Amino acid sequence: MHKNKITLLFLILLFVAVAGENDQRRVHVEVRNMLPPTHNFTIHCKSKDDDLGVHIVGLNQVYTFHFQRSILGRMLFFCWLNTEYGHGIYDLYKQTRTLTGASSATGG
Repeated sequence: MHKNKITLLFLILLFVAVAGENDQRRVHVEVRNMLPPTHNFTIHCKSKDDDLGVHIVGLNQVYTFHFQRSILGRMLFFCWLNTEYGHGIYDLYKQTRTLTGASSATGG
């Protein structure tokens, strides 16, 4: 399977949201298995400081994790995803500083 198809598949599986009005720094990440029946996938997510370990996600299951955005504006979580269709490494969440000093983030 071509890398573009794997990327599309991963984007379909991924949902990243910034949680709650009370804590603007808290990020909630949710990865849902919407593959055809009997298709599990393996995911292994890391940041510079945290290794979340290897997880197998079954049909209609959700893998979630939470973290605080960096005060310095530099946070990256990347994940290795393996399915029977192929595998790849993806930046799941990337927080950067803008020229004005404000923090911005992208997911997936």
